[in-house]
Parts: sequence; C-alpha cells; structure tokens
Amino acid sequence: MLEVEIFKNDEIVDVKRGTSKAGNEYVMYSQRGYINLGGQYPVSFKIRLEDEKHYPSGKYIMSPESFNVNDFGELQAGRLTILVPAKA
Repeated sequence: MLEVEIFKNDEIVDVKRGTSKAGNEYVMYSQRGYINLGGQYPVSFKIRLEDEKHYPSGKYIMSPESFNVNDFGELQAGRLTILVPAKA
C-alpha cells in the first residue's frame, strides 16, 4: 500500500500550457504530494491531474487504477495518479 500525503500549502494546481510539435495546443495540470517509499523521509513527487480540481490536504492511498501493465507485461505507473482518502 503506497501512502501519499498532501499538505495545505500543496493544494495549488500547477498549470502548464504549450504547443506540441504537431502544432496542437495542450494544457497539463499537476500538484505536489509526498509519497512514503519506506525511507526515513517521504519523497516529493508531481501528481498529474485530469483538470484543475486538486486533492485537498490529507492522507491518501494510491489506487490500483494508478498502475497498468504495458505491452511487455511490466508494471508501470499510469498516466494519472488516482488517490483514495486513507481511513483514520
């Protein structure tokens, strides 16, 4: 079970706009979170969001929907990170 924590000051959505090489405009949304990988300190990482709705501060568990199996049968992170509120 991967535990993620979002702090109050990380409730900010980072919006990145650009144009692809094909000339198409795009918008990407993300916010900062901290994942517990078993070390002494949690690790900061970028949570890719589907839109401008952010996760509020709190503790979460990373959903299995956040992962998939690629064409080579290897586990990999999915395009979006899906978080589920942790039970107290």
